[in-house]
Amino acid sequence: GSPVIYAAPRLRYLLMFTEDEELMQNALDALVCSVVQQARAQGSGLVRKKLLVQRVNGQPVLGSVFEWLLQGAGFVRLPDGLRLYPDPF
Repeated sequence: GSPVIYAAPRLRYLLMFTEDEELMQNALDALVCSVVQQARAQGSGLVRKKLLVQRVNGQPVLGSVFEWLLQGAGFVRLPDGLRLYPDPF
């Protein structure tokens, strides 16, 4: 395979290496699964960190075509971006 997504620390920004929406959705679902697994391993420590996507491919995430993909993966819309609240349990 080839890379589909790059996530910066704390998910501040993402880079998508494809325009295929199905691949992007699968990559985002895998990213969320990975973050949830980390939250379970670290307990509440990761949950307290702000996991907020503000930019995708250099553009603001809010109002972009990526906004609904991220919401479909479990992100919640906030005024400054899309936040992920991983459940550590």
